[in-house]
Amino acid sequence: MPKNLLLKVGIVLVVLLEAATLQAQVAVSWPQNGMVFQRGSDNKASVKCIITSTNGQAISSLQLLFYKYTLAGGTQGPLDPVTGTSQSWTTVPIAGAGTCQVTAQIDVAGGMYKVKAKDNSGRETAEFDLGVGEVFAIAGQSNASGIVNANNPAYETGNVTFVRFFNEKDQSNNLQGFEENDPGKCAGCSPETVYFQWYWGGLGNKLIQALNVPVAFYQNSMSSTSVVEWRNSSQNRTTPFNDGQPRFINGFPYRNLKNFLTGRAKQTGLRAILWHQGENDRRDDPTTPNNSPTNTTGGFPRAMRYYDVRTNSINMSENDGDVLNELIGQSRADLGADVPWVIAQASHLRGISDPLIVAGQVKTIGYATHDNSNPSAAPKAFGDPFVSPYGRANIFTGPNTDQFGNSYRQPDPDKTHFNNLGQSAVATEWNKALTTPYNGQTFFNASVPMLNKGETTGVPTNVACNPTTPPVVSGNFDGYLYGADCETFRGWAWDANQRNTPISVQILDGTTVIATLTADEFRQDLANAGKGDGRHAFRYFIDNSLKNGAKHSLSARVTGSSFVLKSGPKVIECQGTGTPPPANNPPQPPTVAALSAQQGVAYSATLPAFTDPDNETLTYGLSPVPTGLGFNPASRVLSGTPTVNGTFTLTYTASDPRGGTGSTPVTLTIQPPATQPPSSTTVTGSFEGYLDKVECGTMRGWVWDRNKPNTPMTVEFYANGVAIGTTEANIYRQDLKDAAKGNGAHAYSFTTPASLKNNATHQISAKILNSSYTLKGAPKPLTCAPPAARVSAGVPERNLTVTVLGNPVGETVGVEVRGAEGQFLHLQLSDLNGRMLAEQDVAEAGAVEIQHVPVGRQPTGLLLLRVVSGQQAVTVKVLKP
Repeated sequence: MPKNLLLKVGIVLVVLLEAATLQAQVAVSWPQNGMVFQRGSDNKASVKCIITSTNGQAISSLQLLFYKYTLAGGTQGPLDPVTGTSQSWTTVPIAGAGTCQVTAQIDVAGGMYKVKAKDNSGRETAEFDLGVGEVFAIAGQSNASGIVNANNPAYETGNVTFVRFFNEKDQSNNLQGFEENDPGKCAGCSPETVYFQWYWGGLGNKLIQALNVPVAFYQNSMSSTSVVEWRNSSQNRTTPFNDGQPRFINGFPYRNLKNFLTGRAKQTGLRAILWHQGENDRRDDPTTPNNSPTNTTGGFPRAMRYYDVRTNSINMSENDGDVLNELIGQSRADLGADVPWVIAQASHLRGISDPLIVAGQVKTIGYATHDNSNPSAAPKAFGDPFVSPYGRANIFTGPNTDQFGNSYRQPDPDKTHFNNLGQSAVATEWNKALTTPYNGQTFFNASVPMLNKGETTGVPTNVACNPTTPPVVSGNFDGYLYGADCETFRGWAWDANQRNTPISVQILDGTTVIATLTADEFRQDLANAGKGDGRHAFRYFIDNSLKNGAKHSLSARVTGSSFVLKSGPKVIECQGTGTPPPANNPPQPPTVAALSAQQGVAYSATLPAFTDPDNETLTYGLSPVPTGLGFNPASRVLSGTPTVNGTFTLTYTASDPRGGTGSTPVTLTIQPPATQPPSSTTVTGSFEGYLDKVECGTMRGWVWDRNKPNTPMTVEFYANGVAIGTTEANIYRQDLKDAAKGNGAHAYSFTTPASLKNNATHQISAKILNSSYTLKGAPKPLTCAPPAARVSAGVPERNLTVTVLGNPVGETVGVEVRGAEGQFLHLQLSDLNGRMLAEQDVAEAGAVEIQHVPVGRQPTGLLLLRVVSGQQAVTVKVLKP
């Protein structure tokens, strides 16, 4: 071989070896390759990426590169995983900079991606696949799990890139195995057996075409099981035969589903549980009563007849609906979220169906008539979100597979399990159940999934490392410290050169760095002051080591720079508590219906409250707000007169006192002025509502649509026949919930426009926006005096003070308010879940204003009373004994 060729070959080998070494030195510890994460209503998921250095060399910065797979094959990119625009290697914020394991939290839009990571030394990870789409759990019996049979293979395999199928059933200690060739994980089983897709691969292929996102199925079904065995095992009970011996022990058949709900589902998120079961609950003779001899001599346990270990007797008092409803409740308790269930109607066993079984399944789902007193009615339509007769939301209708007779089943003597024709038909029906619109919305629009909780598994710990100092950074920095106490140390920092990028901050005690964190907490005042998107605040929780009775001088600087935040240092002197502070749970966002306003017309909407698991007072923000509108964080009211039109996506946030934050997108559509052709269509429905109060402070009442019981309506107000503004009827009232008005969140409160306060009498009416329905009780007269002149800008605003008159309270909350003389006053009483219990307004407060707010039937516990006057708000805690 010529020498020059040998030299070239040698050089190539050296380059390849060096590249392989660099790639091997950093690895993706999370997510696992091919994982699909459940997307939210904004078509995005927040995904944790953990990158580990395997050779002890620290990582100080991280870049990611995304390519997006296409359904047609191939990839697009590199691109931004949120916007889809062209984007090469991009630096992402990380936690743990300067160590050998760093974490990036990234937003990814729906799609399947090929991803690589690269650190500051140019070391790259191997490529890995990551998806954001739809995640399903499968549960039920053999027509859900499939029967592995050489004569009856799966009729269609899912797309290898976009349809991910997992079977992670429990195989520890040889726990029972799986009956009738159920494709469970077992020693020696081939992958074709373990990952037997049955008809789910075909369903996945249909869904990815409709949704253009990947789907993942997690198999948790178990052959030959009855619904009572599922329910009983979820409650740690066995279900014996007549001979006293249970067929399932060790928590089966529910054990597989529970393992998934308490483990993998919290890592990936979950759209729904797809339930197909009922064949083994069929009576021996469906043509005779349940208690006839032909139905009481068999030994197989089913919902309508099983041996109850609690009473040592045969239980015949339950039905499929009651039992399945209990199972749903237990699954939601184990998951910690109201996961949607999609329930098939199935009872066909050995050529015979049982209408009594289907009737129980329909009862669990709910009736098309939305009338719970008519058990003979058909089930709800596909995608109908109406609550079940048991009061459960997020229960949806699946396919009726009893319609597929023996020609769709395996031949005699089976006549139960689907053949290839049956698999194809059932996959088509499941697809219809999930994608058929109801009132313009499919199951995917109407259901509320659980998003991932950021949990991981298999990530290495105690990684050997030689820490390094991150490189020096430069920028146009600004920042202040604004508070320190024995709980938290607070401030903000930003870089004007990177207006919307959070930056890293080091916390110092004297000259010693004690913590490094990211200043990414949202504050409305920062957004109002033009500090980018307002996400530049931070909050450091005082470590117990600083609570030692000594003085500590705390300051902060931008990590890697010499810029020290202004207004410091802050000195604290704290005594030890002996116990660490409890873990902080971030606020959980509500579901916010799309908002609608009109350019040039006064608008007001109260956004629903977040839920804080720790029952702490929350601070709210909304950005970016269209021109002409403003957001009041104290009252959560978006109001004003918009001067632009179009569709806007706003970010609604809440933060707790310990730095926990939550956010959710809010869609606001502002229609063109009335002189232009309206863009909305006529709204129809089965409406009911009242205009209860018309006062100088607010106009209040409630309205709902029986056809969409949990969907807030938009109310438009008129003065003398002229539109004066709109608001969303989305405020929770317990009396509406008690009266079965959906979820109770159908009250409204519209701020009376200043233009009506002119000593003239106006006739006020209200109707549902873009409909012909006028609320009952309208019109009502309104006569208001002009508001008092505003205080000069040079005169300081008086401090609003609120004093509860007697605490604990009785049937009412007595409250004394000072500092609001001559101003409008709004009082709201809510529970710790943010549900409004009572509200009242005072058109013009006195120097010492005393009000009594009814508590009603609220049970014992803490309540929150919020008093709002102008831009000031005070919240006090009230104890109901």
